[in-house]
Amino acid sequence: MKEGFLDLIGATRTASGQLRLTVTEQLLNANGTMHGGVSATLVDTAAGFGARSSLPAGSILSTIQLSVMYVAPARVGDVIVTTSETLHVSVRHALATATLVRESDGAVLAHGDASFAVKPPAAPNNSSAQQRTGHP
Repeated sequence: MKEGFLDLIGATRTASGQLRLTVTEQLLNANGTMHGGVSATLVDTAAGFGARSSLPAGSILSTIQLSVMYVAPARVGDVIVTTSETLHVSVRHALATATLVRESDGAVLAHGDASFAVKPPAAPNNSSAQQRTGHP
């Protein structure tokens, strides 16, 4: 399955819903460590996948707030595993957290919170019923 931006940075989704990323030179900042924008992307995406799993199919999420705490650097070759936890879901809002961990030693690299606006799935089109009865 195509994942758009995740494909661009080389991240993949596992069967258990985690995100995995091997840090490459293309993802480094000027200090030689993984760019903070990559960490923020992983937090946002993992939290969104987690929240989406608690919503009806067809729901659309839009990030309205993202907060990331950077704990430790990641370097070329590090494998990053991102997990998420959904804290709250309602008809219009979802809140989830995500944590980035270095696979080799379990070190926490970043942790963040994300809030999402939820757009419920479109209502089914009842035009055939309306045509038969004259009522919506």
